[in-house]
Amino acid sequence: MHVAGIGLAEADDAIVWRQAIDDQRIVITKDEDLFFLANRSGDVGRLLWLRIGNCRKAALFAVLDRSLDAVVEAFSSGQRIVELG
Repeated sequence: MHVAGIGLAEADDAIVWRQAIDDQRIVITKDEDLFFLANRSGDVGRLLWLRIGNCRKAALFAVLDRSLDAVVEAFSSGQRIVELG
């Protein structure tokens, strides 16, 4: 798992999730395990779950670029889990 800039490259999902909550960050992942963490009762973390499948970075960034306004609006309106696919 790559977590740029915060020293969690080798951390397990629960540690990454807890750190994201503590830092008020949104986790962006294709990993279903983080989706299950985000769905726990009482959880407060925010997750952008990419349901895109295997693709090149350019295709992934194109999906994110096309969807950015909707994603921002969803999180701004209080959604904690946003699914893109």
